[in-house]
Amino acid sequence: MKKINPEIRNTAKAVCYNDNNDILILKKVYEDRSFVYTLPGGSQEPGESIISALIRECEEEIAATVVPGRLHYICEYIKTSRTPCKPLRHKVEFGFKCTLPAGYTPQMGLKPDSHQAEVLWLSPEQLKTAACTPDRLAQCIASHARIPFIHSDATITNP
Repeated sequence: MKKINPEIRNTAKAVCYNDNNDILILKKVYEDRSFVYTLPGGSQEPGESIISALIRECEEEIAATVVPGRLHYICEYIKTSRTPCKPLRHKVEFGFKCTLPAGYTPQMGLKPDSHQAEVLWLSPEQLKTAACTPDRLAQCIASHARIPFIHSDATITNP
């Protein structure tokens, strides 16, 4: 069994909708030409609030200053690496409903992730059948209840 990195990584993600109820998504493409879709956002740095991480990451990835709203979901999962011999990573993803600046057009930020290839809108139907990180992304953002959707797939433990 692969080892898990001993640190748990918190990530902040932006759940942004346009007027057609499409969701703002990042497409990440890897060396083997495989790709996944994920929400804009990223890791929280030591000493940084989760909201500050969300705003910073969105500025870097999608060239927009988002206005964070309520917590939409929490998804805990084990992320596998596409790099051989790299340990698994235990992640806790906090998705916040966010507002984009008026008239925002999807675009790459000035400091995108290394595998980030595109920023685009996807419909909820398209997202249901797309390869996503986390795997349950469509399920996480489908909930429009007043309380956040919480999901955990973090069942692997170190031997």
